Amino acid sequence: MMQSWADLKVVILCAGLGERLKPITDYLPKPLIEINGKSILQYNIELLHHFGIFKPNIIISIFHLNYLFMEYTKEVVFAYQKNLAGTAVALKRIERWLSDPFIVMNGDTITNLNIQELLNAHKQAGNMATVFTHHDEIHTGGTYIFDKKALSYIPQDKVYSIKDDLIPKLKKEGQDITLFKTENYYYFDIGTFEGLEKAKEFFE
Repeated sequence: MMQSWADLKVVILCAGLGERLKPITDYLPKPLIEINGKSILQYNIELLHHFGIFKPNIIISIFHLNYLFMEYTKEVVFAYQKNLAGTAVALKRIERWLSDPFIVMNGDTITNLNIQELLNAHKQAGNMATVFTHHDEIHTGGTYIFDKKALSYIPQDKVYSIKDDLIPKLKKEGQDITLFKTENYYYFDIGTFEGLEKAKEFFE
């Protein structure tokens, strides 16, 4: 298990195609869309910096228009996906680089979540997975903590996502999911034009 806060690895998932935000995402990945003069990705990086998490502990999974991420920031480590096989498989592919436990953040979500409180909740519950949410483990705030044991539930021979496949699989196998269910912290899912407009109204 992870020995210190300094060892904690965070994966930001930025490999998606952003189909629901076309035509913007034909030339700009979702996480690089700016809101109030700052990219979604930068909001996430600054949040992690606030909690003392810096390169090389920030890993960004990239695929679509990957070169734009490399031009945008040097503050992270990049994990290039050779093809899209789902968010869970993206984690499985970089298993050797992850801490135990590790954090996963959706690259198209902005939040002011307290990372320390989330980590404390995960450790206290002792479950394999913890989900930040206002609702349930499926409708989430896009931030998770997993023990590395959870990666053994991810197949490598098919498309497999965190929300639609891994979380339901863990539940089916009798693994309790910790819900860090609180409205003390906001989150904005920028995966749709509606979500994008809500975030712009809030931040501007």
